[in-house]
Order: sequence, then C-alpha cells, then structure tokens
Amino acid sequence: MISIKTASGLELTFPRKKLDDWETMKLLRDIDKGEDFKLIDLCERLFDDDIEKIKEHVKDEDGDVTFTAMAEEIALIFSAVKELKN
Repeated sequence: MISIKTASGLELTFPRKKLDDWETMKLLRDIDKGEDFKLIDLCERLFDDDIEKIKEHVKDEDGDVTFTAMAEEIALIFSAVKELKN
C-alpha cells in the first residue's frame, strides 16, 4: 500500500500495484498525448474508492468540482507518489 499526503493536504492510501497496471499506463499515455478527458477514466481506475473524498477536497465555494481542480489535485497526487520513490 502507498500512503500519501499531497501539498494541498489530501491524504490517500491505495495499492501500489495500481500504479504498475497496464491499463493505467495506457491511460497515462493517452493523457500525455493530449486526451485530457482520459483523466476521468484514470481517476476511476486508480481511486475508485476515494473519488468522492478527492471531489470533496477540491470543491469550490459554490460546491462545484471543476475539471481543472481535479486535474490539479491528480497532479499533486502523482507528485507525492514520485517523492516517495526518491
């Protein structure tokens, strides 16, 4: 299991094997190629049990969850994971 805390204060725990999954890698490749909306599929694949927790964390003052806020938080999550590897 990987336990992380992002720079924004979100705490998550998820199985390490989810980061070494073929389908996850394909989604990351698609996102890198500019298919931004694949981020939704990536979130569901990696954080299925914690999606609501992440959404709650990034809600704005009106209670909306923007794609931009989710993308930024996912970037923070990957940054925190990368720090664990170093």
